[in-house]
Amino acid sequence: MISISLEGRTAVVTGGAIGIGRATALKLAQAGAVVAIADLESMEESARETVALVEQAGSWGWYHPADVSDPSQVETFAAALSAIRQTVDILVNNAGIYPKLPFADVDHDTWNETLSVNLSGPFYMSQAITPLMVRQGWGRVVHISSASAYTGSGGGAHYAASKAGLFGLTSAMSRELGPKGINVNAIAPRQIATRSLNYLYTDEQMAEVGMEAHLRRVGQPEEIANVVLFLVSDLASYLTGQVIIVDGGRTFR
Repeated sequence: MISISLEGRTAVVTGGAIGIGRATALKLAQAGAVVAIADLESMEESARETVALVEQAGSWGWYHPADVSDPSQVETFAAALSAIRQTVDILVNNAGIYPKLPFADVDHDTWNETLSVNLSGPFYMSQAITPLMVRQGWGRVVHISSASAYTGSGGGAHYAASKAGLFGLTSAMSRELGPKGINVNAIAPRQIATRSLNYLYTDEQMAEVGMEAHLRRVGQPEEIANVVLFLVSDLASYLTGQVIIVDGGRTFR
């Protein structure tokens, strides 16, 4: 039986308070990594619940508030973390928003906010954290994108555009950072049972959405976390610059 160990690794998970972020933080902790959570100050209670779960898994957990769309807050987060951890090995850029609106109704502020969080956020955090990886010659970066970037998104042109931008960021970072020992990949989920999906759909609508996947159900946050775990492990040592669709077979390219 193959066992994945992240003993001795330090991981950063943005948007780690709930949903895919929380599932990822817990999965990495269960594999032995210590986990630092970056999330909004308004999410502190949930973020500290994630830290408690990480510690229950036998690892070290830490939370520091950070709005990833604000480069000064990202820099403060990175400085605070580097002061207490000598190395940072893993970065999972998961923080994101989905203000659902028809294309014609997306105003200037909504467009800018969506791109700031979903695309600029991963860029800022990667710029702040990857120098720590370069220093040690090893690192893993995973961007959480969306299959909506391929198919468009009903009520979310701004969202689809922001997530498509992560494809280019993944490719460019992989090219530049690969020679320095850092693998960069992206995951493109779709219709995962998180709080935002529960907010958008009734249980009946959720079941209908799930039937669009080959597996006839929506995905669970833990199923995305499993793919993150693989990508940051030594099993994925020769995998970089890729976007992996994880959506139960719903999306074709």
